[in-house]
Formats: sequence, C-alpha cells, structure tokens
Amino acid sequence: MILRRVIDHFRKQEWTAIFLDFVIVVVGVFIGIQVANWNDARQERSLDRSYMLRLHDEVQAAEQPMAEIAREQETIARFLSQAIARITGAPSAESLSRDECDAIFASHIYRPLLLTLPTLDELLSSGRASILRDNDLRGALARLSQREAATRNTASYVASGAYVLPHLYPEMVRVNPEMTADRFGFAPFGGHECAIALMTGSKAFRNDLIDNRYRMDAYIREGLGPERLQLMEVHRLLDRTLNIQHGKEAA
Repeated sequence: MILRRVIDHFRKQEWTAIFLDFVIVVVGVFIGIQVANWNDARQERSLDRSYMLRLHDEVQAAEQPMAEIAREQETIARFLSQAIARITGAPSAESLSRDECDAIFASHIYRPLLLTLPTLDELLSSGRASILRDNDLRGALARLSQREAATRNTASYVASGAYVLPHLYPEMVRVNPEMTADRFGFAPFGGHECAIALMTGSKAFRNDLIDNRYRMDAYIREGLGPERLQLMEVHRLLDRTLNIQHGKEAA
C-alpha cells in the first residue's frame, strides 16, 4: 500500500507527500529494528540469569563434597607426617597410632574431585559463555575450568610414581582383610598393622614413604587447594551478581 501511494505521488509530483512517505518508511523500519533489538536484549538478560541460577545451584552442590575430599586428603597427609616423624626420629617411637598406620596404607591414593558443572560444560562446548554479561564471572569460570584440568594432570602425575607400600613391603604393612572404609581410600577404622621396627630399619621404605608424602602434599598444594578456592570465588561472584545472601535470594 505504501509503494502504491509513493508511485501515485511521483506521478502527481507531490514531493512533500513523497518525503513524508519516505520518513514514515524509515521511522517504521527503525522502530521495528529497535523493538527486535530490545526483545533480543530482554531474552539475553533472561537467559543470562537462567544460566547463572543453574550455575549457582551446581556450584553450591559441589562445594560440600569438594571440602570433604580436601579435608580427607589433608588428614592423610597430616598423619603421614606424624608417622614419618615417629619412624625417622631419634630415638624412633615404639609404635604407630591406628590413624598413622592407616595413612601409610593409603599414602598412594589420590581421590579425584570429579567436579560436575553441566551448565559450565554446556556454555563452553557451545561457545556461548559470552552470554554471561559479568566479565569477572566469565573470567572466574574460565580459570575454574583451567584449574580442574590442572588438578587432573597433577593427580595423574603424582599417582604415576607413587609407591604402593602394602604391596612393596607386605611384612611392614599388614592389611586387615576385614577392613571397612566409610570413605574412599582412607580407612580410619581399617585396623591395619604396621611393623615400626622393620620400617625404622629399612632405608628403602623410609625413602618411599617420604616420597609418597611429598606427592600427596603436591596434590593438595597444586591441585585440590587451588581448585577449591577457585570454586569458592565463582560462588562468591554468582552470589554478588544474583544478589543472593546465605543461600537465599534477596527480595
């Protein structure tokens, strides 16, 4: 209809009417584009918030098991250090505590974090991470992904050279066949037996035990610790952006 009117105006040489028709068309196109842009922006804001809410739930769910795994590995490392001090001390101790003996048994075990954040995986695999408008949050998520990969690489590296002491020194670490472990790897009530006199007299055992302790320290220092801190930073930024306090969204 607009085109027909323009043609009629041209035939009649009604230049003012032609100009007005032109303005109407331009303004109409401009308004249409703006409305489409506003609608796209609104949808992106809605999608941005939806992704962040999903990320928040997943991060919050991951924090507790990650903290438990970190504490477990730190507990093993602490008891390993105590056991080494007893075995290498002058004079050496007469016995090891149950926790110290169980830590020796588990000194080659590195429990993986297995961080599961499906929303982050979706954003990265689809190349849509830019939909998150918060630059700090995008950077923190990228660093978390890098830290997760670094933790896996660290675990693989330290585990590849760890010594399975119960296998190498069965006369020194006698495994309880009826042990019950309520946590992966470290059995606090395993009831294993450690012959400290034989351990004290074996340079090879002491060296392998100390090597295992160094490897576990490296796993905690270079893997578990930094990844856990980065996850906490992502949680903090999500809380800030979503205006969430103490697990409850502010009204």
